[in-house]
Amino acid sequence: MKKNFVASVLLIIYIFGFIIIPTVFADNKIIELIPVPEPASLFLLGVGLVGLAGFGRKKIKK
Repeated sequence: MKKNFVASVLLIIYIFGFIIIPTVFADNKIIELIPVPEPASLFLLGVGLVGLAGFGRKKIKK
């Protein structure tokens, strides 16, 4: 099942204490969402957590 939603994007630039809002920006673009299969998302989450745990152990050993 595909779901669509409308995204509005406004670019705000902060330079030297001044906020600049350009007149050129993307507005009302339709973005198509494609669902990720559950096993794949859980696998990616698991790999990320294992990587963070390994990185933490490496930092503690030093």
